[in-house]
Amino acid sequence: MPQGKSIFSSLFVQVALGLSALILASSLAYYLGVYIPVRDKRIAIEKEEKEKEAREEKERKESEAREERERQQSEAEYEREHKQREAEFIKERQQREASEAREERERQQRNAEYVRESKENERRLNIANCQLAVQKDYEATWDNTCLNLGRHYGCLLPRESAERLDRFVKEKKEECYRFYK
Repeated sequence: MPQGKSIFSSLFVQVALGLSALILASSLAYYLGVYIPVRDKRIAIEKEEKEKEAREEKERKESEAREERERQQSEAEYEREHKQREAEFIKERQQREASEAREERERQQRNAEYVRESKENERRLNIANCQLAVQKDYEATWDNTCLNLGRHYGCLLPRESAERLDRFVKEKKEECYRFYK
């Protein structure tokens, strides 16, 4: 038996070594055939995902930058348009105010002219009324002088009386002009 034991143990060692070699070979085959390719593929996928994320991040930043530029351009354009509309509004308001001021000056000039004309017409009317009153007084004085001389209305007065009365009327009519200058 002692010999049988050694065969068995040597067979056992050989089987154990064979199994170990088989396990080692299958582990190596698994490591090389499955684990490494899967790991490399996972690394490649992770790298692609990181690159994709980096591209997407870059595109997102570029998109945001483009949107920001467009927003700024839009704001700048809005500001330009707003300033232009404001300038047009101010110009229109200034033109309207200038027109209104011109119309007001013209209205005041017309009113002043009307007042001047009215005053001149009133002056002329006053002079005419004054001279008419002087003329009526002249005629009444003439008729009274005729009656005092024992003559009829509208008579011929003596030359001296007529000249004195004519001078008096002329002075009174001139007084009308001086009074209503």
